[in-house]
Amino acid sequence: MSTIRFGTDGWRAIIGEDFTFTNVRLLTQALVKYLSKEQLISNVVVGYDTRFLSFEFAKTVAVIIAQNNIPVTMTSSFVPTPALSYCITELGADAGVMVTSSHNPFNWNGIKIKTSEGISFPDSETAIIESYIDDSRIFDVNERELFEKNLSEGLIRWYDPQPSYIKNLENLVNIESIKHSNLRILIDPMHGSAQGWMLKILEKSTIVPTEIHGDINPSFPSLHAPEPIAQNLTDSFKLMHNNEYDVCLSTDGDGDRFGIIDDKGNFINQLEAFALLVYYYFEIKELQGPLIRSVTMSRMIDKLGEKYNSPVFETPVGFKHLSQKMLETKALLAGEESGGAAFIGHIPERDGILAGLIILDLITSTGEKISDLLSELYKIVGPHSYHRLDIPFDNTRRDEILDRLENMQPNDIAGFKILKKDNPDGYRFTLTDDWWLLIRISGTEPLIRIYAEMPNSNLVKRALDEGQKLLFNNNFQD
Repeated sequence: MSTIRFGTDGWRAIIGEDFTFTNVRLLTQALVKYLSKEQLISNVVVGYDTRFLSFEFAKTVAVIIAQNNIPVTMTSSFVPTPALSYCITELGADAGVMVTSSHNPFNWNGIKIKTSEGISFPDSETAIIESYIDDSRIFDVNERELFEKNLSEGLIRWYDPQPSYIKNLENLVNIESIKHSNLRILIDPMHGSAQGWMLKILEKSTIVPTEIHGDINPSFPSLHAPEPIAQNLTDSFKLMHNNEYDVCLSTDGDGDRFGIIDDKGNFINQLEAFALLVYYYFEIKELQGPLIRSVTMSRMIDKLGEKYNSPVFETPVGFKHLSQKMLETKALLAGEESGGAAFIGHIPERDGILAGLIILDLITSTGEKISDLLSELYKIVGPHSYHRLDIPFDNTRRDEILDRLENMQPNDIAGFKILKKDNPDGYRFTLTDDWWLLIRISGTEPLIRIYAEMPNSNLVKRALDEGQKLLFNNNFQD
């Protein structure tokens, strides 16, 4: 049986164990079989990030597709995933393949596959692709020579998606205003594939952003993983605490997630960040329309939707669910707890670069500091505090853990009465005053995740502690 299984977003595995050239060939051939059966054979876009061997893996993908007489457009350099997704829609391609494992640690790599709309394939379609993997026939060829041959024959062609991608962003954000704002901006792409892109967007301006970790280093030194959360932004915090910058914008390994440090050197968590984006659309752009949030996203979004007379739709974790709902409802924007957001007028997929530009536009449009804007947000929605615990576990005990979760029947959590227990994606306990705790198993890593939103940080800590006790005091850890 194949070890290739799609998770929340694509297939990811440890390099040299399951993520091998053989498995990449098998998965690519299975994708080709799917595309051929669906008669989607006009063009496939292939891109890659800055991880170890990503370029070589991407060339393998391109060769396998080309050998099936399907034209391939390959990015001429590493690219952020949102730029690849935009390239798919711009070129009218049938699908896209991005070699990346996003925010995972350095020893992982992966493959995300995108539809003609630039969004991740739904579960129903990845299940079909998985079913083709074990029956796939792979070519026994010299891929290095064949890549050059396919290039010369035009089956594979190079393409730079940056100019058209940036041009579209200029239609969505007042970039000229940002360029002349005198903002002191720190950029941290975390050695990922978004490095240099914000500098390119803001070139020829009165401001000169400072970029750190803007080099290719697949070991991601000083980072546990290229995920823009507080624990991985040590170097950025040091610079922000010196009061040299007004804001720090960070992106993950493939540029589709974002993080913010404010002018006071405080991390703005992903739930606050998305709420600020919603605030921008309602207050600055004066727009109304549906909002999409994942089940683990803040209920601040619901309060903003109520205030501005806009419906809010909830989805399971995984941006593929948010993307589909965004298309169905023609939503203004969609956001997930892990730092991904998508926007109307752009691809219905996460874009950490665009999210960062909107934050800059929010600051320049209002003339206020990001910390003050956050305070204004809380005046609207009231106090909210959030945190998440990630607990490693032995994956062989998955069924045991799920059984334990299914049978949990506590009466209260952190002093709040439990009003409802449901399973929208993981086991959620809805409490009085709409506070909540949710426990779920990650779809991309061997982790149990416990989430809680409460009126203050002390209650969040208490709720997370009680969530752990429900799991036998972490007896499921490795």
